[in-house]
Amino acid sequence: MQPLKKSNVMLTAKERRCYRVAQGYRRQFLLRGVFSVYRIVWPYLLSRVAWSRDWWRRAAQFILLLLLWPLIVLWGLLEYMVLLVRFPVEFIGTYRVPKTVRSPGEKTLAGIHNAFQQVLELPEGMYIRCIDDWLPILFGKRGEGQLMMAFVDRERQRQRAAEVSEFQLAAQMRSELAVAREKLSKRLGHYLSNQNAEA
Repeated sequence: MQPLKKSNVMLTAKERRCYRVAQGYRRQFLLRGVFSVYRIVWPYLLSRVAWSRDWWRRAAQFILLLLLWPLIVLWGLLEYMVLLVRFPVEFIGTYRVPKTVRSPGEKTLAGIHNAFQQVLELPEGMYIRCIDDWLPILFGKRGEGQLMMAFVDRERQRQRAAEVSEFQLAAQMRSELAVAREKLSKRLGHYLSNQNAEA
């Protein structure tokens, strides 16, 4: 075990690689935010609007949206300005190791997720790709065929078949990510059990 760069946190080579992967995804997310100028006219908040299935309610929602459009654009502009002000500090922060980061107590996927949770503040798609990238690093060949993305896709199809609304789907998927992580963690076990795969 060696300390993480510029930190006293003792991590295995696998854990250090996983932390660097997560930092890379965090940087991508921050850069993507800076270049998403369209968020001024379509703020993130609007992406979470649950549109009604009834045509007359959907029409009423659309009319209300048009009436509030000047305020929505103003809100989007303020959000974007705050993002630009915060960007340099947050981006530089992805190269540092926060004092609150700790070594994973339980050497499983769930344990390393809990230890590195701060750097995992990512949108769903990036989070899933990050975990999928961790699996071969942590578990070697055992982790190559296991993908969180496959589990989440199956669950999403099941929810759509049950005619769950997009709003309910978004809320349920947050818990489904935790379930997928726990199931993968139990299936794969401890990543230190295969010492030959240590990077």
